[in-house]
Amino acid sequence: MNAVVICLFAQAGFDKAAQGLAGAGRRLANSLGTELHAIVLGAGAHALAGDLALVVDTVVTVDQGEYEPETCLSALTQLCRELSPRAVLLANDTYSQEITPRLAHRLGGSAVGDGVDVHVDGETFEVTRQVYGGKAQAVIQLKRQPAVVWIRSRSFAPANPLARRR
Repeated sequence: MNAVVICLFAQAGFDKAAQGLAGAGRRLANSLGTELHAIVLGAGAHALAGDLALVVDTVVTVDQGEYEPETCLSALTQLCRELSPRAVLLANDTYSQEITPRLAHRLGGSAVGDGVDVHVDGETFEVTRQVYGGKAQAVIQLKRQPAVVWIRSRSFAPANPLARRR
């Protein structure tokens, strides 16, 4: 397990939330010294791939029609098994919230939602999330990998474009 994967649904586009997700993924991949891969699901996935290619190492598109949880989950499970990630980050949308715990179970990992910070302490992923209506923060340690986390929208700064070798 060595990569970091971010998963996006194409219909949202490359908005501020998607840019923050890419930024969180890039910083986590850099801290682990690994690559960042993006998986884009849904109709129009190729349109989003161009924007993501500027900040991730590889983009995989799964061009499918309407959202169907089982179809998306099967595709993500297969792709994540091939990529063997240490962490999978998803956005803060209804689709991601539905898929996160199920994906973690299928991959044999741990899941947590609504993260506002994700980092690694040794071999353990730590996710910070707000509790008690934002009055306190809890740090959750994920002991099994991959860590599958949906992150809070707009909690992370966008990633800087990669410098590509020519």
